[in-house]
Amino acid sequence: MINLAETAYLVAMYRALESERADALFKDPLARVLAGGKGEMFVEVIGEKDKITNAIAIRTYVIDNLILQLVDSKKIDTVINLAAGLDTRTYRLPLYASLHWIEVDLPEIIDYKELEIKRLASV
Repeated sequence: MINLAETAYLVAMYRALESERADALFKDPLARVLAGGKGEMFVEVIGEKDKITNAIAIRTYVIDNLILQLVDSKKIDTVINLAAGLDTRTYRLPLYASLHWIEVDLPEIIDYKELEIKRLASV
């Protein structure tokens, strides 16, 4: 069975699959890199790829839009993203520079994401 930390790779892979569709609800250029081989493997093990990709895509789209509405209202200045996983909203959404975005998750997930983002930035 997939453990809690591994779900981050799985959800990133579903975001990657949605992003690669011509009619995608959103584009997440970092998702496939962050999902890596683990994400691909987990998607194959679980099965029902299209059904779950659609569910994750809709969930991501709705949450993205709710966050953008709140941020655009300027009524908030800080977002605390609990169980952030390999979320990439701070990289793909048009957020204003003064917004404070705090990600909370298991240390190995946060460390992995930060390392991969830095590696991509240096390419």
